[in-house]
Amino acid sequence: MMKKIVIVSIICLYSVLSLSEDKGFAFTPYMRGVICNQIQAYQAAVNILKEVLADEPNNDKAYYQIGVSYFKLNQQDKAISAFEKSIEINPKNLAAYFDAGVVYFERKHYEKALKLYQRANKAMPNQDFYHNIGITQEMLGKSVKAIEAYQKSIEIKPKLDSYYRMGAIYSKLKQHQKALDAYQQATNINNFIPEIYFRIGYTYEIMKKHKKAIDSYKRAINLDPKKLINYKELGISYYNLKQYNKALSAFQKVLKIKPNDHHGYHNTGLAYYKLKQYQKAIDAYQEAIKIKADSRGAYYNIGNIYAILKQYNKSTNAYQMAININNKNIDAYVRMALNYLNLKQYKKAIGVFQQAIIVKPDNYKLYYSLGHTYNELKQYKKATKTYKQAIKIDPNQGGAYINLFELLLIQDQVFGQKLSNTFKKKFSSDKDRIMSFDVFNIFKKIDMHGTLKQTWQQNFRSKHKNAKFKDWVWGDIEDWINNKTKSRMALQSALKFFKTFNEFE
Repeated sequence: MMKKIVIVSIICLYSVLSLSEDKGFAFTPYMRGVICNQIQAYQAAVNILKEVLADEPNNDKAYYQIGVSYFKLNQQDKAISAFEKSIEINPKNLAAYFDAGVVYFERKHYEKALKLYQRANKAMPNQDFYHNIGITQEMLGKSVKAIEAYQKSIEIKPKLDSYYRMGAIYSKLKQHQKALDAYQQATNINNFIPEIYFRIGYTYEIMKKHKKAIDSYKRAINLDPKKLINYKELGISYYNLKQYNKALSAFQKVLKIKPNDHHGYHNTGLAYYKLKQYQKAIDAYQEAIKIKADSRGAYYNIGNIYAILKQYNKSTNAYQMAININNKNIDAYVRMALNYLNLKQYKKAIGVFQQAIIVKPDNYKLYYSLGHTYNELKQYKKATKTYKQAIKIDPNQGGAYINLFELLLIQDQVFGQKLSNTFKKKFSSDKDRIMSFDVFNIFKKIDMHGTLKQTWQQNFRSKHKNAKFKDWVWGDIEDWINNKTKSRMALQSALKFFKTFNEFE
């Protein structure tokens, strides 16, 4: 009910009122027209009311009634003309304003509908006029004015739909607490409408108040146990709380209600994945694919599971299916390339990264990963060029800088004052990266000068007190040192210092 736009219309209601105003209930031609409308004999009503208007050209009620007839016959232009003529004769005929507004609204002539409601409301302020003004302002994209109109409607008399629609607008404006307040007011009027509790739950979910969201979804389910969306969002709330068994139970109820629900199987797969029941997760995703063949998310997640299981070929096939469906799925390219790296198939990994770069040439992650792959193959020049491109794309990512400095070191190339200064400025508060830069700089200076002052180790310890080398791989630097002649001993001494640095901290 709440999903449909409700425009207050009193078409035919006025017909009933008209009878009571005719003293003595004489069976006049006008009354015959009214009765024809009531029994849905609209064309007969038109024929009779035309005769009435021929004799009584200023009969605003007859114009209104024939407007109703035309409206029901889907002759909207004639209906509008009749309603406006009724208003012209009797500016206080509220029913004509209402129903002319309804016709304009249905034809999406929102500005005209709004003007009619505003004219009527100016003459006689009315709760329903304000409500209709609010809905029309929504259609015009004027959210603040819509809220103002709903508030005016509520001031006259609290109305559930006005509160509900205010809540929806506040949600759209991301004013979530105000949305909650409006929805709560709606429940004060009627606390048996499940969709309102769903909206409350969804708002709590957006606010990351998952427990409160769960309470609201449960209330919605109690009121409407067959509504699929309530179970789906309940499952998502449990999932966000890492209560994966409860999430799984909710998703399975979705499938009980709708056995061919693609999202139900997909979400079930997610829950099984988190529970490390990998085969059941794969089975769920495959069911999702049977229902919706272009389920790129399901293929991607299957690829992730096979990668965890180190079944890299199956994983690669799944990622390829995800890419076939959406060739802009950059994560699938990256994951596929990682599979090839795990299989030591570096050239294939490079091919995948290059293919992805064609799709997304401004993606830092792709260039960074490609640079790492070239590095693994000891193709240092290509790796250097690739890391420089990664930095150009996103100069705020420290990883590419660190790898680039190491490559420049082992290729006996200068760091460059501009690159060094940019790095130190951007990452001055990143202790780990600054320490890494200092290591490469010390090696560079020793190589250039043959040695350093004896105090350099003490200064390094003082500057990087409480710091640790984390997951350092020294192989490339060791190879570089072993190829040196004049500075080898000093470099080896420095290397030993760095390798044992953690032991003294």
